[in-house]
Amino acid sequence: MTACIQMRSDFIYPGAGQLGEFFFELKGADDMAFLPEILPVAPGLYLCIMTGPATNYPRIDFRVGNSPVTFCLTLSGRFSSTFSSPGGSKQRDHYVGPNTNTIGSLQKTWGQMTIDPSLPVRCVELMIDPRLLQRYLPGHLISNVTGRKQIRFFRGQEFLSHPLDPELRKTALEILNPPPLNGPALELFYQSRAMILLSRQVELFCHSAGKGNNLSLKPDLRDQLAHAKSILTEDFLDPPTIPVLARRCGLNEFTLKKEFKRTFNSTIFTFVQKLKMEQAWALIREKNHSVSEAANAVGYINVSHFSRAFKKQFSINPGILKKNENLCRPALQALLGRAK
Repeated sequence: MTACIQMRSDFIYPGAGQLGEFFFELKGADDMAFLPEILPVAPGLYLCIMTGPATNYPRIDFRVGNSPVTFCLTLSGRFSSTFSSPGGSKQRDHYVGPNTNTIGSLQKTWGQMTIDPSLPVRCVELMIDPRLLQRYLPGHLISNVTGRKQIRFFRGQEFLSHPLDPELRKTALEILNPPPLNGPALELFYQSRAMILLSRQVELFCHSAGKGNNLSLKPDLRDQLAHAKSILTEDFLDPPTIPVLARRCGLNEFTLKKEFKRTFNSTIFTFVQKLKMEQAWALIREKNHSVSEAANAVGYINVSHFSRAFKKQFSINPGILKKNENLCRPALQALLGRAK
């Protein structure tokens, strides 16, 4: 399926002093098994349930007006988003993986989201009016900006992300598999579970925001590190910064750098540098590029700096590689030997 889904959401404030109402619109998804179920559980508080296969998903183009604060519990599924906002200097990237609890708020934002088709989607989101959330937060997390109260952490497009703890997972599974109730009894069930989630999420939010998101993260590291490696392999010519890469993988920067080096026996910089030099080798040896053309193609302005990096990687000067193919074969064999 190649068609694009159009998704629009907004948080509308009916009048002064009233809590916001969530507006959601999805177009182009009539034949899809995956449709979010929006459940209002209290004024200014909503549950969003997403389940189903993620196979054959098209790209999702989204546009957000006002946004609630969203607590997203992802039991299964991988979501990659690129988004922008008015006045933003550049696009931002965000990644949500399985077994992740993400707290975020996007205001007046648009972008694209893709869903990994290899995993089924199982998510529960708790969406809350920011003014309602402020009632439960300590004063030091609230600021007064031009006469308007604002949660300090959400002064822009930011997220907190950490592992899904057992308590949140248990409650999310109860919401995804409700008891055989109907009418008011079912409404009370969802309200009770939503308040359990809110209580735990407020506790985590205060702890995380107070520590600047410097949490010790221990989710499925193998999956997250493999995702980091995949991102770097795909985008090595213009790699994301370590903070951006960490957010996309659901890790903090320290854990990402430490575990990447331990797992792949290479720092992130060295890994990207190796990919760039291998690309330059192929350009010179197989595509008949000049040394300066190859240097420019892999992001080097200074050819001398490129030549030093190339020689450090392959023990051969790129100029010699260009002039005489026979002399490059031992270096290629050495490279292949190191890569095994």
